[in-house]
Amino acid sequence: MPAFFDAQTGEVKDLPSYPKSQRLNIQYGPVAGEGEMASLVLAASGSMDNVAAFYDKAIKSNGWEVTTRNRDPEFSEWNLKKGDKDEGRVSVRWDPAKGSLTIQIVRTSKPVEKK
Repeated sequence: MPAFFDAQTGEVKDLPSYPKSQRLNIQYGPVAGEGEMASLVLAASGSMDNVAAFYDKAIKSNGWEVTTRNRDPEFSEWNLKKGDKDEGRVSVRWDPAKGSLTIQIVRTSKPVEKK
């Protein structure tokens, strides 16, 4: 179980799920030679502007550095970094077929190198 993952809530501790979103998929665990990973896929109603504002605030308040940021009316993505070993990504895509937003949160932590 990755240290950054809360098993009781099914949440990444420093990349929260959008309020009232529905969890569609969750994966977590070690990745051979890469460290630990967690990935959540969520469905949410609401506007891209509201979701983007929520993640802009959550990313900043949890100490992430935004390395790249993409935004248009149907897609938003933040690539994130925290220190030398922690990385994350939040992607939000409008799904016209479902009439909702799909949010993917990916969080990784590289192993501490042994000296």
